[in-house]
Amino acid sequence: MRGTLHLDYDVDATADEAGEVQGVVVATDHFYAGSERLLLLPDALDSRTVSATLSIDPAPSAAAVVASSFGVGTPPSRLARGRLLRQVSILGGSLGTSLLDAYEGHDEAAWHGYTAFDMRSFAVELAEERTVMNQFFGDKVDTGQTVLVVAHPRPRQSLLVAQRGGGLVGFVGIDELWAAPLRMAFAQQMLHHWIGGQLWIGPDDPEHEAESIWFADGFARHYARELLFRFRSLSAAEVRDEVNALLAVQAVSPLRQLSNAALGARAREPDAHALLVARGALLAARVNALVKERSSGKHSLDTIVLALLGQARTTGKALALSEWHKALAVELGEEQAVALDQLLLQGGVIELPEHALGPCLRQAPERQAIFGLGFDLAATRASGSKELVGLDPRGPAAHAGARKGDALEEIEHEDKRPDVPVKLVLSRAKTKVTLRYAPVIATVPFSGWERVAGVHDEACQR
Repeated sequence: MRGTLHLDYDVDATADEAGEVQGVVVATDHFYAGSERLLLLPDALDSRTVSATLSIDPAPSAAAVVASSFGVGTPPSRLARGRLLRQVSILGGSLGTSLLDAYEGHDEAAWHGYTAFDMRSFAVELAEERTVMNQFFGDKVDTGQTVLVVAHPRPRQSLLVAQRGGGLVGFVGIDELWAAPLRMAFAQQMLHHWIGGQLWIGPDDPEHEAESIWFADGFARHYARELLFRFRSLSAAEVRDEVNALLAVQAVSPLRQLSNAALGARAREPDAHALLVARGALLAARVNALVKERSSGKHSLDTIVLALLGQARTTGKALALSEWHKALAVELGEEQAVALDQLLLQGGVIELPEHALGPCLRQAPERQAIFGLGFDLAATRASGSKELVGLDPRGPAAHAGARKGDALEEIEHEDKRPDVPVKLVLSRAKTKVTLRYAPVIATVPFSGWERVAGVHDEACQR
């Protein structure tokens, strides 16, 4: 049978802004939906390219403006594979919008809520960065980009940014600053159009594709830092902070002795994913420094990545790890390539050469605090009495005054953030006790980086 098929169906939604890219939220002043839960699409469409028009009627929700990953309002039809349609985000409500037309391309942005930074300037800067990335990676066709942002109460730097249906969606806190962490988060996702998109290194089958996170996410993070630094969007001090954060993850991770394959099998765990990304980003920085040193500055990691990108564009397929090894061997020799493969696949501490970060930064000892409440919060909440479970007599909660038998009434904390103080309200003998303390169970030394005094940022380019 042929013809038009009309389907009517209901989709469950929540009224709370959970900050999930695949969620469906219908609030009083806006709605947000990930198409995974909104669009009923046949599986057979996933690998087919179709002409798609995404039309959204704002009337039922009284939304003043609607937008999606395809554009603001009802954009023209576009060719897309079915699997791309499953990754579209849709936003409606009283939205701010920005439409940017230039010789370099067409960019759109839509946002809901108020932010501590000017969203109009944000849209312009993202458009500029995407244009320069296009030029860096040699894209001949500029397809443009749509960015959707939802601002709502959430802790600062608890960012959620994702590539969605050819565009970007971000959930940011209302007091989030347009500073290095936010710039890095959006730049990293933009780079997935090329790193982890056009160029994929390693297995791409669903069972083992997480073993390629070192490249898809790790190298994207490296290039987010490197390209923003070249654009003058990051200072040398911000580069220092970013690299030290990666080194700290490597230093304190309880999984640091695991192989890449073992980490990939546990990639859904936050600690495993964070270590995979850190390993990839640090490996990229190490290779970049070694290639520059061996070639006296004539080549860099860019030489390898752009060559592999050209190869991937020609074949239209993921590249095997052996292609990465061959490219390393050409620039660094077989012995060094084997050593780098060993670091990547078997695990280990990835160290950066002395001059890896240019003249403005030098190596210096650092210490990283390890987060810990001093008791088992999940088990405490699950217990009927709410008495503190697993209270460590030598831990931070006990040192702050918590005692065995205390019952948890209230807690304010940010998970995995040892720099954010904890507030505990406990019940003890029919009275309430309030404790505040740093959630630190230990500190670990590592070799980090510091800013060299007296060298201006303009002299930092390496």
